[in-house]
Amino acid sequence: MSKDQPSPIPVGSLERRTHEDGGDDASSANPWAEWLTLHGTSRYSLGTKRGWIDFVNGAPREDFATLSRSEMDELDGESLVDYNEVRGVWHANAPVIKTPQLQRVNGIFEQVLASSHRDGDSLRGSVLLDSLPGLGKTTAATRFGRTFDRRQRRRYGHLTAYGSPRLPVAFIALTANMSLKNLNQKLLRFYDHPAAGRATRAELGDLAVDCVATAETRLIILDDLHFINFNHRNGMDLSNHLKWLANEMPATFVYVGVGLSQKQFFDEGLHHSEAAYAQTSRRATRCTMAPLQHQDRRWDAGLGSDASGL
Repeated sequence: MSKDQPSPIPVGSLERRTHEDGGDDASSANPWAEWLTLHGTSRYSLGTKRGWIDFVNGAPREDFATLSRSEMDELDGESLVDYNEVRGVWHANAPVIKTPQLQRVNGIFEQVLASSHRDGDSLRGSVLLDSLPGLGKTTAATRFGRTFDRRQRRRYGHLTAYGSPRLPVAFIALTANMSLKNLNQKLLRFYDHPAAGRATRAELGDLAVDCVATAETRLIILDDLHFINFNHRNGMDLSNHLKWLANEMPATFVYVGVGLSQKQFFDEGLHHSEAAYAQTSRRATRCTMAPLQHQDRRWDAGLGSDASGL
């Protein structure tokens, strides 16, 4: 929370003090409405530059004093509605726990990102986060991206050497029936480029490369990669285009999807002996997330919240 914002209000003590002092200020008697104003649901979209920046800059929600059942019965109707909504927002946005699975994924990300220190004439590695749905792949990738984004801004500042706004991380969510043109347009729309809807197919790719270079983006997260059918002609074109982007863009790619090995992501849609010529399998490090087991309950919850920098 920034310094010019009011400090969090201890809810229970505030209500008691207001009644004891004989105050009738409605806003003071109902601090949960103020809590919702400061910490309510954030409606940003990670697939846009503005939304990603809001996600990176978002501070952990301040805790609030919980009321007993008897204290809730004493609230007026509007205060009770607001208090229950505060509880709903709090529980719907639970902090991320640093499980052993998440620690392992973060470690692999860090190892692969070490290749980003290579000069421009050398290829960089990539990460493929591939596992069953519902295990937190996107959460792991975006939280790591946020940590990396903050680290880059702390180290190099918010502007590049040429005065352009720095955007260390780009997040692109793919959709069904994704085409090569659609992918380039999504990249440009993330950077809010005005030519995203009117440039030709040949121009889109070059513009996307220019956006990444200008903003000094160092990490690109491509989510829902399983929407691409690598056995289809469009899928093979996309696979080749992704390799071209990885060659041209000075960034490390993180691919997130479900069942990508079965969809022949590593084989690039090639079959039999031709699969040996696939370059993706040699460039990408496959990383999986296993479901939580009983013995995994030893994680350190004290280091697991968003406040820890995940």
